[in-house]
Amino acid sequence: MQIHKIPIQVSCGKWQWFCGMSDLHFGSAYCDENHIKKDLAEAKERKARILIVGDVFDLLLPKDLKRFKTSDLAEYLQNRDDIINECIKRCFELLKDYAELIDVISLGNHEFDLIKYHSTDIILLLIELLNQYLQKSKNIHKIIHGGIIGYLQYIFFSDINRIKRNTNILYYHGKGGEAPMTKGILDVQRMKINYVYDVLFTGHKHNLWADTSINVIPSTHGLIQWRPCRSVQCGTYQKAYDIEKNVSSISFEEQKAFAPKEIGCAFVKIRWTGHQTNKLEIKAEV
Repeated sequence: MQIHKIPIQVSCGKWQWFCGMSDLHFGSAYCDENHIKKDLAEAKERKARILIVGDVFDLLLPKDLKRFKTSDLAEYLQNRDDIINECIKRCFELLKDYAELIDVISLGNHEFDLIKYHSTDIILLLIELLNQYLQKSKNIHKIIHGGIIGYLQYIFFSDINRIKRNTNILYYHGKGGEAPMTKGILDVQRMKINYVYDVLFTGHKHNLWADTSINVIPSTHGLIQWRPCRSVQCGTYQKAYDIEKNVSSISFEEQKAFAPKEIGCAFVKIRWTGHQTNKLEIKAEV
């Protein structure tokens, strides 16, 4: 399990934005690349730290006899033998202008299957390219490979009083089926049993929502603190239904009669306020 401490300078009482992205499914014929660009541009405008939590790539490959269909590939991958290489190259071109804002990219089930069956960690290869780009640009920032699950412990500090406050963000891609009735809320409830966090970013279900709750924590001074908690399930960038050019080319979602999903990311903003900045405030926007 990954735990990474990240110092972040924020003036007292000022909001710091975070952008959670998941299930880009880059390389799929149904990937909405224009919406990815739109959300990345908005994250840059808000100066948000970006967390990408799995299924960056679709990775349906010809050797996958159970699921592969040529029509599932993006047009630029069709008639190519080097599908993985081209996916990495084009995804790098999409993300490179936002690399200094990306703190973590973690594995989803699609990338994990590539490791399992093809001994290739495509997330590691993508991050290496992005970090090389940052280094060439004289930028000291480095993107973290998040593994499958982990914490980013953001250390909020201000130049004025140097008071530091830790905010714990847990990320995990998710697992299981579509969960059409609960939309994944039971998975989050199970996560709460085993993990304590201020914000959770998860994905996999292709639903976009945020859940609010409160953790009651005694302080070192013997006071009761009400600490807000937000559990966020990020949306997808894979269009479940689209106008098909060929009636024989049917998406997985259409085949299973899954409901259309909300396209896009989730934004969360965090600030420490109150006397000596001891009060945590969190708001989620989906």
